[in-house]
Amino acid sequence: MTTKTNRRRRRSYGEPDGKTVVSAVAGDKKSLLSILDFYKGYISSLSTIRHRQENGREISFYDEQLRDELFQKLIDATLMFRTR
Repeated sequence: MTTKTNRRRRRSYGEPDGKTVVSAVAGDKKSLLSILDFYKGYISSLSTIRHRQENGREISFYDEQLRDELFQKLIDATLMFRTR
């Protein structure tokens, strides 16, 4: 994905505001849930596994365990983030 595409997507989806991020880093549950909600669609798309069968038909399924692991990694990374 190009940088130009990333900028376009960022503009269309927005970004979590600074106050929310700082509050989440400090451990505020409401702010952390807000960040998780913001990334929910992205994590869902990463958790969808696509497979092409021998007959050429593509099937996809949702891996809930992968989704949960990605959410947990996001929570851990958010709480370990250092703000000035």
